[in-house]
Amino acid sequence: MRGRTLAVAALLLLASACSGRADRDVQEAAFRHLFGVQAQRDPADGPRVLRIDDAVPDDTFLARFEGEVPPITAAPGDARGTAFWLTNLQFGRGDRATLRGGYATATGATREFDLALTRQGGRWVVTAASRR
Repeated sequence: MRGRTLAVAALLLLASACSGRADRDVQEAAFRHLFGVQAQRDPADGPRVLRIDDAVPDDTFLARFEGEVPPITAAPGDARGTAFWLTNLQFGRGDRATLRGGYATATGATREFDLALTRQGGRWVVTAASRR
Protein backbone atom coordinates (compact mmCIF):
# COMPACT_ATOMS: atom_id res chain seq x y z
CA MET A 1 0.00 0.00 0.00
CA ARG A 2 2.82 2.39 0.87
CA GLY A 3 4.47 1.79 -2.52
CA ARG A 4 1.22 2.63 -4.29
CA THR A 5 0.86 5.85 -2.27
CA LEU A 6 4.41 6.88 -3.17
CA ALA A 7 3.77 6.14 -6.85
CA VAL A 8 0.62 8.27 -6.84
CA ALA A 9 2.46 11.09 -5.05
CA ALA A 10 5.27 10.92 -7.63
CA LEU A 11 2.79 11.10 -10.51
CA LEU A 12 1.05 14.11 -8.97
CA LEU A 13 4.38 15.86 -8.48
CA LEU A 14 5.36 15.16 -12.08
CA ALA A 15 2.01 16.42 -13.37
CA SER A 16 2.38 19.57 -11.30
CA ALA A 17 5.88 20.22 -12.68
CA CYS A 18 4.69 19.65 -16.26
CA SER A 19 1.76 22.00 -15.70
CA GLY A 20 4.10 24.74 -14.47
CA ARG A 21 6.23 24.32 -17.58
CA ALA A 22 3.13 24.43 -19.78
CA ASP A 23 2.01 27.61 -18.01
CA ARG A 24 5.33 29.27 -18.81
CA ASP A 25 5.35 28.05 -22.41
CA VAL A 26 1.84 29.46 -22.97
CA GLN A 27 2.76 32.75 -21.31
CA GLU A 28 5.90 33.09 -23.39
CA ALA A 29 3.95 32.51 -26.62
CA ALA A 30 1.31 35.04 -25.56
CA PHE A 31 3.90 37.71 -24.70
CA ARG A 32 5.70 37.19 -28.01
CA HIS A 33 2.39 37.58 -29.83
CA LEU A 34 1.68 40.83 -27.95
CA PHE A 35 5.20 42.11 -28.75
CA GLY A 36 4.42 41.66 -32.45
CA VAL A 37 1.04 43.40 -32.21
CA GLN A 38 2.54 46.32 -30.30
CA ALA A 39 5.48 46.66 -32.72
CA GLN A 40 3.11 46.87 -35.70
CA ARG A 41 0.37 49.07 -34.25
CA ASP A 42 1.97 51.18 -31.53
CA PRO A 43 5.77 51.26 -31.95
CA ALA A 44 7.51 52.57 -28.86
CA ASP A 45 11.02 52.93 -27.56
CA GLY A 46 12.21 51.82 -24.15
CA PRO A 47 12.21 48.48 -22.40
CA ARG A 48 9.32 46.03 -22.20
CA VAL A 49 8.10 45.54 -18.65
CA LEU A 50 6.33 42.22 -17.98
CA ARG A 51 3.68 41.27 -15.39
CA ILE A 52 1.85 37.98 -14.90
CA ASP A 53 -1.21 38.14 -12.64
CA ASP A 54 0.04 41.50 -11.29
CA ALA A 55 3.36 39.98 -10.23
CA VAL A 56 6.90 40.26 -11.53
CA PRO A 57 7.92 37.09 -13.41
CA ASP A 58 10.87 35.19 -11.94
CA ASP A 59 14.37 35.40 -13.41
CA THR A 60 14.06 31.96 -15.02
CA PHE A 61 11.06 33.14 -17.02
CA LEU A 62 12.67 36.47 -17.93
CA ALA A 63 15.74 34.59 -19.20
CA ARG A 64 13.55 33.21 -22.02
CA PHE A 65 13.64 36.72 -23.51
CA GLU A 66 17.37 37.36 -23.16
CA GLY A 67 18.70 39.29 -26.13
CA GLU A 68 15.31 40.76 -27.11
CA VAL A 69 15.28 44.26 -28.60
CA PRO A 70 13.97 46.34 -26.99
CA PRO A 71 15.10 44.61 -23.79
CA ILE A 72 12.78 42.86 -21.35
CA THR A 73 12.82 44.03 -17.74
CA ALA A 74 10.96 43.48 -14.50
CA ALA A 75 11.54 47.05 -13.32
CA PRO A 76 8.16 48.35 -12.17
CA GLY A 77 6.91 51.65 -13.46
CA ASP A 78 9.58 52.38 -16.06
CA ALA A 79 7.92 55.44 -17.62
CA ARG A 80 9.95 55.07 -20.83
CA GLY A 81 8.87 51.52 -21.59
CA THR A 82 5.84 49.52 -22.57
CA ALA A 83 4.06 47.52 -19.87
CA PHE A 84 2.81 44.09 -20.96
CA TRP A 85 0.55 41.92 -18.81
CA LEU A 86 -1.10 38.51 -18.79
CA THR A 87 -3.80 37.18 -16.50
CA ASN A 88 -6.46 34.51 -16.15
CA LEU A 89 -4.64 31.57 -17.77
CA GLN A 90 -6.98 28.59 -18.19
CA PHE A 91 -6.36 25.26 -19.88
CA GLY A 92 -9.13 23.69 -21.92
CA ARG A 93 -9.55 20.24 -23.38
CA GLY A 94 -6.60 18.80 -25.20
CA ASP A 95 -3.85 21.22 -26.04
CA ARG A 96 -5.84 24.43 -25.69
CA ALA A 97 -5.47 27.44 -23.41
CA THR A 98 -6.98 30.91 -23.03
CA LEU A 99 -5.84 34.02 -21.22
CA ARG A 100 -6.19 37.77 -21.20
CA GLY A 101 -3.30 40.05 -22.06
CA GLY A 102 -2.41 43.50 -23.21
CA TYR A 103 -0.01 46.40 -23.15
CA ALA A 104 0.24 50.11 -22.42
CA THR A 105 2.91 52.29 -24.01
CA ALA A 106 4.52 55.35 -22.47
CA THR A 107 2.73 57.41 -25.17
CA GLY A 108 -0.68 56.27 -23.91
CA ALA A 109 -1.60 53.57 -26.42
CA THR A 110 -3.40 50.75 -24.59
CA ARG A 111 -4.76 47.50 -25.98
CA GLU A 112 -6.24 44.45 -24.28
CA PHE A 113 -7.02 41.06 -25.82
CA ASP A 114 -8.59 37.70 -25.07
CA LEU A 115 -6.11 35.18 -26.46
CA ALA A 116 -6.66 31.55 -27.46
CA LEU A 117 -3.68 29.26 -27.91
CA THR A 118 -3.21 25.69 -29.10
CA ARG A 119 -0.16 23.46 -28.97
CA GLN A 120 0.96 22.68 -32.51
CA GLY A 121 4.03 20.58 -33.21
CA GLY A 122 5.07 20.82 -29.58
CA ARG A 123 4.87 24.64 -29.45
CA TRP A 124 2.12 26.93 -28.19
CA VAL A 125 0.70 29.24 -30.85
CA VAL A 126 -1.83 32.08 -30.57
CA THR A 127 -4.71 31.01 -32.80
CA ALA A 128 -7.17 33.81 -31.97
CA ALA A 129 -6.89 37.28 -30.47
CA SER A 130 -10.05 39.28 -29.79
CA ARG A 131 -9.64 42.91 -28.79
CA ARG A 132 -11.53 43.84 -25.65
